[in-house]
Amino acid sequence: MRLLPECQFLVLVPELTPETRGLIGAKELAALPKGAIVRQYRAWARARFRCA
Repeated sequence: MRLLPECQFLVLVPELTPETRGLIGAKELAALPKGAIVRQYRAWARARFRCA
């Protein structure tokens, strides 16, 4: 969490599993600087655009 206050972009790509659920919550999002951009990509999108 120490790097979050310095991030301008946060990209989340993990598959949703019991281990990754809640990985980033309200506390972590609040640590981002004002104006930071957060993007979440789903596993199906990652698989769809996987390079051969």
